[in-house]
Amino acid sequence: MAHDGTGGWRLPSQGPYLGAVRPRRFDHLHGPGELRKTSARERQRPPPPPMTRDHLRREMRKLRRSITPKERSSAARRFAIVADRAHLLRPGARIALYHAYGHEADVGPLTRRAWRRGCQVFLPVITHARAARMEFFRFTPSTALRTNELGIAEPDPARARRIAARHLDIIFMPLVAFDDAGWRLGSGAGFYDRCVRHLRASRRWRRPKLIGVAYAQQRIERLAPSAWDVPMDAVITQGGLRRFQPHLLGTAP
Repeated sequence: MAHDGTGGWRLPSQGPYLGAVRPRRFDHLHGPGELRKTSARERQRPPPPPMTRDHLRREMRKLRRSITPKERSSAARRFAIVADRAHLLRPGARIALYHAYGHEADVGPLTRRAWRRGCQVFLPVITHARAARMEFFRFTPSTALRTNELGIAEPDPARARRIAARHLDIIFMPLVAFDDAGWRLGSGAGFYDRCVRHLRASRRWRRPKLIGVAYAQQRIERLAPSAWDVPMDAVITQGGLRRFQPHLLGTAP
């Protein structure tokens, strides 16, 4: 894995997920100024197998874990500043955030700034883990929280107000990786994609806007989307806000 010089990272191009074109094969240098001919065995060597989503997910999680606590803390403050300067935290806006799990990008400062700006903040609550169903409930500084079976803090549905995902203005989403077209690689469970599948089912829906929150290092060159994926409208990193071109989506599977 190598730095690409633009604030992101790149992995070797293996299969449909990274790199639209495989790198050309060059003969190896045998000595200064000399080229060694490729052997018949090397010419017959099969190409490397495609990188699966699970493999890519493991590699990107490893990269995400390598980010230092100091970098995480600095990035968390930047997320809040970037969202505020982009006018995403309008008074009365209904926005969904999340409690960071594992090494996900921390949105604590962003949550507190959203409260100060007068936003209505909601958090995801897993209502059926096996069916990967998730709903959103109101979150205020005084909301009682509980820990779900995954170890993530969430509002108690019996003591908080529910809102349908389609009535939210923005959902700020955690992710494992993102690409230059706005496709997101999540945890693999499909919670968010199921919540916003109405965006695929009908083009008349304009809400919510989907904004990923990630470290710049989580950017990859290209991610081949699955049939059920819903693209993001933008992503926030410590480097700023990046908006994506709209996708023409078909009928939801």
